[in-house]
Amino acid sequence: MAWDQAAPSLSWINSFTFVAYVDGQPQTLADASCKPAGPQLTCLAGIPKMSPGSTHRVEIAARDTFGRESDRSGSLYLVLAEPSR
Repeated sequence: MAWDQAAPSLSWINSFTFVAYVDGQPQTLADASCKPAGPQLTCLAGIPKMSPGSTHRVEIAARDTFGRESDRSGSLYLVLAEPSR
């Protein structure tokens, strides 16, 4: 998944970790990375773990080195397909 992230610099945002809240439960996005995209940054991360066949609410937050967390993003609703047999 991808999102735009406001930040004063790439080095500043690289000190942060990102957290996905799936149905209100936090999951660290260990593979998240960001790169410049005009006046902001574009960040990418794999889809967090969730069960197939249900609708899930996903929200993203940034966490600084002191453990302070930003407000959560707007909600994204995802439905993962059941694996084919």
